[in-house]
Amino acid sequence: MGDDNPKDLILVKLKENLRGMTISQLVEATGISRETITKHVQALEYENEVYTVKYGNASVFCSNHRKVKDKDTIKVALGS
Repeated sequence: MGDDNPKDLILVKLKENLRGMTISQLVEATGISRETITKHVQALEYENEVYTVKYGNASVFCSNHRKVKDKDTIKVALGS
């Protein structure tokens, strides 16, 4: 994964922090602007790479460890 890609860098940081990170924490950890982080986190949520946990007003973003990559993986795992 190339760390020069903002989405890749965000995913790396989220995988390093299993309890998740807020947008502000991601901005601090990556040096990427808040607007760019927000845009890429939304795209990653749509792609099922990350999910959001709400704590009051705070949104914490977590890496989706359980994501299934494709249907062929499921078939192999189930022996279908």
